[in-house]
Amino acid sequence: MRGLLLVAGLIVAGAVAFVVAWPRLVDESRLRSELVRLLHDAGGPDLRIRGAIRLEVLPFPRVTVDRVVLGDRVGTASRFEADRIDVEVEPLALLAGRIEPRRLQLVRPEMVLPQAVAALGATLLDSLRSGELAGLQRIDIVDGTVRRDGGLGQGWPPAVEALDVTASRSSGMDFHIEASAALAGEPVRLALTMAPLLPGQPVSLQLELQAGPREAAAALAFQGNLRPDADGPRLEGTARLDTRQGPLPDWALAAAGVDPAWASLVDAGQARLSAAPGLLGLSDLELEVPGGTMRGSLAMEFGPSPTFDLSLESAQLAMTPEWAQAVDLLSHGADPAAAWAGRVRLRLAELLWHGDRARGVQAELDWERGRRPRLQRLDASLPGATSLQWSGAGPGSDETPFTGAVTLQVGELRRLLLWAGVAADELPSGGLTSLDLAATARIGRSRLTLTDLQARLDATQITGSADYMDAPHPRLDLALAADRLNTALYGMNAVAWPAWRDRLLALDGSIDVRVDRLSRDALRGQELHLEARLQAGQVTLRRLRLDDLGGADLDLRGSFDLAAGTYDLTAAAGLKQVKPLLRALRLESPVEIERLAPLRLDGMIQGGPEAARLDLTLAASHATASLAGTMGPMLDGSDLDLTFTATADETADLLEALGRPAPPERGTLGPVRARGTLGGDGHGPRTLGMQLAVGQSEIDVQAIMATDGARPRVAGTLSAPVLETGLLAALYETMALPLGFPPGRPWLWPGDWPRQPLDWQWLHAVDLDLALNVAGLRHDGQGLPGASARIGLDDGSLALSRIAAPVAGGRLEGTITLEAGAGDYAILGTDLRLRGARAEQLAGVAAPGSGLAGTIDVAAELAAEGRSIADLVGSLRGDGELALDGTSGPGPWLGRSAASPGPWRIGGPFGVAQGIVASAPPGMTLAIGSIDGRLDLSLDLLVWILDARVSLTLPGSPGSSAIARLLGPPGRTTLLPGTPAP
Repeated sequence: MRGLLLVAGLIVAGAVAFVVAWPRLVDESRLRSELVRLLHDAGGPDLRIRGAIRLEVLPFPRVTVDRVVLGDRVGTASRFEADRIDVEVEPLALLAGRIEPRRLQLVRPEMVLPQAVAALGATLLDSLRSGELAGLQRIDIVDGTVRRDGGLGQGWPPAVEALDVTASRSSGMDFHIEASAALAGEPVRLALTMAPLLPGQPVSLQLELQAGPREAAAALAFQGNLRPDADGPRLEGTARLDTRQGPLPDWALAAAGVDPAWASLVDAGQARLSAAPGLLGLSDLELEVPGGTMRGSLAMEFGPSPTFDLSLESAQLAMTPEWAQAVDLLSHGADPAAAWAGRVRLRLAELLWHGDRARGVQAELDWERGRRPRLQRLDASLPGATSLQWSGAGPGSDETPFTGAVTLQVGELRRLLLWAGVAADELPSGGLTSLDLAATARIGRSRLTLTDLQARLDATQITGSADYMDAPHPRLDLALAADRLNTALYGMNAVAWPAWRDRLLALDGSIDVRVDRLSRDALRGQELHLEARLQAGQVTLRRLRLDDLGGADLDLRGSFDLAAGTYDLTAAAGLKQVKPLLRALRLESPVEIERLAPLRLDGMIQGGPEAARLDLTLAASHATASLAGTMGPMLDGSDLDLTFTATADETADLLEALGRPAPPERGTLGPVRARGTLGGDGHGPRTLGMQLAVGQSEIDVQAIMATDGARPRVAGTLSAPVLETGLLAALYETMALPLGFPPGRPWLWPGDWPRQPLDWQWLHAVDLDLALNVAGLRHDGQGLPGASARIGLDDGSLALSRIAAPVAGGRLEGTITLEAGAGDYAILGTDLRLRGARAEQLAGVAAPGSGLAGTIDVAAELAAEGRSIADLVGSLRGDGELALDGTSGPGPWLGRSAASPGPWRIGGPFGVAQGIVASAPPGMTLAIGSIDGRLDLSLDLLVWILDARVSLTLPGSPGSSAIARLLGPPGRTTLLPGTPAP
């Protein structure tokens, strides 16, 4: 125990003696000079030591230097300064008066790097290999700061702050560095291994660099060699980049002079890297990018005039928002590589976009330093059998950086438009099948200009120019000329109009279009000229001129306000031929309507969301008409306040021109003058007032029309101070065709009744409640008493009630009903009474040549049903009563040559069954002067044959009678000898 204590005491005494003897064993002034020399050798003659130099023994020999400055501490040329430098030295060398550093620690150093950063790194590496620092085993940096020459934040690299570094050397000459710092405000972590650090020998490098927070960091790894070369060190190896967890930091992109907006285009990548002073090459480059994988190479040359050459290809790439942003940056944004000059070549086997694919995409872009990129070449096969080619034509401007010639050949244009994002319901139902286009184009972010345009759309050849600008406000200017245009191919779908209107509201521009030949299917026309301006939703239609389209000319001018929905137009139109135009509009017209031509329409129309105002005049060869007033905003008749007029020199000519049969006495109807009003608010009934004068006839109509039910309803009055019977006949024949009635005059039908089935659906077309009142009738210039009736039509049931009309000098009263049956037949009912009618007038129509004269009173209640007039006549049934008072004249019962002995009278009831009228048994009473008798009557209405037997009691022969038989059509009967009655 005493021995152990003795040894320990000796050790302590030796240590104390060493500490006490240290100043005597070591020449401190010499060591100070040696340390200053080492620092000057490492830092240069500008190095200044502003603080103390201390020598410390325990725990290891160490030299501490305070406040070391390399260069001017205050000025911008300062390169290095540190609060303290600790140098751990070899003890035995220290006793020999030498300083051999084993460990170096820099406390809060601030370094300003020169421009030649790479040269500084090479010098430092040489010092570690064979210089004064070759013996260092470890270097530590605590809370350091690194700036670039020129001040904080200027150029690259950016300021490095909070720098902590541990660099250690192993016995096998491996050099390992671990560092962390804040670079441009973002955390950075570095791990670097180099081996061996021997003079003139290649150095193997392994580097891992992470930038950003640990959970979202971009990572860069390199494994390779650093080889010495006469021109400088050369770096070769494999580099890997991974930005899937976090994006590349802005300072890394700034190192390559690339806009940070491009960082989102790379998710991960790897390549063979080869670098020399001022040169960088990436071969076997493979990039994981949004939408696919790309392979290629990159060569970069740094220096005052940096250049690059990038070549990429991909078997399949999807167009993602990131790539759309990249395309936008190329043409519109900041120059992605403003300091560079170079070239980019891109080849894509397939480009997936909008649910389809483009094939064989090849693009080449050239950069001229200080200019935007230039699209030198572009080739692609797009959907719709489309071939796109672009050839650059020199540098563009800031507004349109891409300038060149574009060629587009489209075999399926509709498919291409759908792929480009056009909605299917916005396309016309026809046309847009093919397109061949060639033009000189200037393209920019907010502008597209096409000049020297040559295109063929379907069968239309188009030349001209187009200019579209997207900022500050979208504007499109078109100046086009076409050789032909078939408008039937390009009709706008009504569903698409709201979308197109919204686009027009956001667009300014102008259009000047000329078409040499205009057509619509088989309709052919000549020149079309459309010139208009669009400004802030205001359309100024300077001219819409159409020459000879199927004989039609049109000149339309005015303005539209798309936002407010207002318009103000004036029109002048001429129509030389009616038929071609109506056929083109798929309207069938009677042959005679051609006689209305030529037509001339002049007027104006103004309107808006509230209402439209019209003032139109139509002139034809046989008539003129005008329409003025207001109506609904879409001309749909929702709100009406209209006044209309019409005139014609001769009614018969007008009817004939309209394709309606005119009466034989065509000159008897006279001129037409009509004036009317039509009103309504669109919510309730509409009012109609019309005053019509046709020849001597005057008609006044006042009606109310409602359309809120299953059928239109019309209620009102029709009054006439004077009405010509010829007009009524013309009206019947005019309405007969559209209503499907048999043509011709009804009094010519007996015995030859029309047998064609009639369409009774017109009974369901409208509901009517109309009161008729005619103060006086005129027939062949003779005045007649007035007439009245009430017309009721309700759900297919027609009733003419309260009939009071002069007929053949008498008065007709009663009711007629007509009802549409469940099938295609009608049911007829009558309850009529005719009093005081002149027999000779009725016979002149129904039985000419009968010689009847006198007065007739008849009453009948009849019913019938059938599909045709013949069916109705053949099914008549009912009963009635007849009274006929004849005057002296030819005896109708004894033959025309026989003289009647005096006035005669026939009376009695009759029945009707299956269209046969028969006197009720025992027959009608007959009195001729003083002669009495009986009349047994049978009249087959369908075949119009009369079979009458006459029995007379002759004067002076009370027991005997004369019997005669009349057989044949009324008015043309034959007198046959009769058989005496039993």
